[in-house]
Amino acid sequence: MNVIEIKDLSYRYPDEVEYSLKNINLNIKDKDYILIVGPNGGGKTTLLKLILGILKPTSGTVTILGGNPENLYSKIGYIPQQILVKKDFPITVHKTIALGRKNSKSKDIQDKIMMLAEELDLKDILNKKISDLSGGQIQRVFLARAIISDPEILILDEPTSNIDPYGTFCFFSYLEKLNEKMTILVVSHNLSIVTSGPKSIACVNKTLIYNEKPFLTKEMLELLFGIHDAHTCHFGQYLQEEMEHIKHHDDTFHT
Repeated sequence: MNVIEIKDLSYRYPDEVEYSLKNINLNIKDKDYILIVGPNGGGKTTLLKLILGILKPTSGTVTILGGNPENLYSKIGYIPQQILVKKDFPITVHKTIALGRKNSKSKDIQDKIMMLAEELDLKDILNKKISDLSGGQIQRVFLARAIISDPEILILDEPTSNIDPYGTFCFFSYLEKLNEKMTILVVSHNLSIVTSGPKSIACVNKTLIYNEKPFLTKEMLELLFGIHDAHTCHFGQYLQEEMEHIKHHDDTFHT
């Protein structure tokens, strides 16, 4: 079953002549873990806003769980790229997580908060102000808030931007665990997270190329970087070696 269906999607911002995205087609299956990569300015954030219903397509359609995205926010957990925390706003970690669910004072929600705090190593900071936390801690707090309502789809925009390498590894290990019960969509310009556990990959640069397996294809790299001959161009040789390394990692992981 497809939980997200994108058909013949194009988008142009009102004051611009060029299309930000054109002729995008993508079906995301239930319990998929898809990584969407692309360069800055390639349309990743625009695509994300269209999926979330923040923007309306210039042409084409986006369907979430068979319906209109803006009517299904309760089914989607979302972590934005920039998490803005006001230094003088005295909200605690516990309260921030609770805001992800209605009836946040009920006993079952309190039990769920404690469970997530244990799993995400937040138990010792539940009473701390959110403004006193590190970037990695804030990311984990907002992940807890996004999943406390048990969404069917979890969407993350550049989730590693404020996390150190060790924290990044733990973060993506937890996403693999979550993927057992929800569809996950991660958007990033960082190609290194190709090996972080996704099941499929889409590459976006105005248009979109999809691979149902978790590695970048030659066509995807050409969409990202243009065409480079491995025999005559050092960068082309580098891309070829990187592609072979990523594919080898995937083959080894799945044997």
